[in-house]
Amino acid sequence: MAKLIPVTIDKKLVSLVILVSFIGIGLTVFVSFHYANLILEERVMNQLRGESGVRGDSISSILTGKTQQI
Repeated sequence: MAKLIPVTIDKKLVSLVILVSFIGIGLTVFVSFHYANLILEERVMNQLRGESGVRGDSISSILTGKTQQI
């Protein structure tokens, strides 16, 4: 038969510390990715709004110029 590994209080404490550390690291990774995603999404939307505003102004000035030529 296989011998069972004795589980001492030291092994239990080390296992508990490792588990708590992994949970903390996991939560930190999740929260940082979540906030990074939100920040990137906000910056992309601001960039797209700026680009669309510039293009809208360009089209408006082109159309105004064409109507004045007519």
